[in-house]
Amino acid sequence: MNFAEPFYLYFIIPAFLFVLLVRMAASKNYKLRLSALSLSWRTGATREKFEWLRRLLLLFAVGAVLLGLARPRWDFHWADVKHRGTDIMVVLDLSRSMLATDVKPNRLEKAKRSIRDLLQTVKGDRIGLILFSGVAFIQCPLTYDKGTFDLFLDGSTIDLLPVQGTEIAAALALADKAFEQGSESGSRAKTVVLISDGENHGQNAIEGAKTLGEKGVRVFSLAMGEGGSPIPDETGSFMRDDRGQMVVSKPDLGGLTAIAKAGGGRLIGGREGLDDFYRRELAHGDELKATREKVWKERHMALSLLGLFFLLAEFFVGARRVQ
Repeated sequence: MNFAEPFYLYFIIPAFLFVLLVRMAASKNYKLRLSALSLSWRTGATREKFEWLRRLLLLFAVGAVLLGLARPRWDFHWADVKHRGTDIMVVLDLSRSMLATDVKPNRLEKAKRSIRDLLQTVKGDRIGLILFSGVAFIQCPLTYDKGTFDLFLDGSTIDLLPVQGTEIAAALALADKAFEQGSESGSRAKTVVLISDGENHGQNAIEGAKTLGEKGVRVFSLAMGEGGSPIPDETGSFMRDDRGQMVVSKPDLGGLTAIAKAGGGRLIGGREGLDDFYRRELAHGDELKATREKVWKERHMALSLLGLFFLLAEFFVGARRVQ
């Protein structure tokens, strides 16, 4: 079992707390207004039971609706699926070297601007965001919602990841997992856009890109940086090595090229914007070739109907209470 839109699962507990607090506040206010008219509101336990039942039914309804929005899926069959779009996973480096200022205002902000250019250009495709430094995590699952993606991109800062490093291999492995969990019928062409300065990527990154390429996922690299620049540290000065020498960060074009080549893609040129890259490599109007894919069986309709049932039950319990 997995979820096509797991993002909604994060809202379940906050939604429960919000609904419960609102219902409790509304019930308390209602009782205070009626207490002067009916002594039974102060002495009758039956009405309290009805009120708690209503709250429970409302919580069940909210939980069922949010689970339905997350689109649970289990059971699948293999089928020949025609490509009609592209899933684009942007893999963004948040290592401290991305604060280098050899491009203005710095590498990270320049990368965000390039991603927003891409975001404005994509049509009919899903886009997701993975952040990495010494660790990697999914900041935004694959989505058609550009506004949501931009919100998550805006909150992507160096301080978001506590472990520093350049674990490109871990980020590529996570992209593979994200494609598997978020696969959707009719949108099967998969592309990774790796944005990094590429320092200290290691051989594992090339192997990870090769694994993706063997699964039909193309990997493209966009190098951040020009020539080299000192790396700002937490104190406002610049990072230094064990000998006290200032550390100068230089983009590893060779390494990023090797990663892209292993993944069946290429290095995106420094003067080539991601919007131009999309038009040349990813834009499409015709169907692409069919591939054999897992097609998951969607189960969200049952949860949606269950949520409606709980809402109706809550309404009728409320109607009985006020009789």
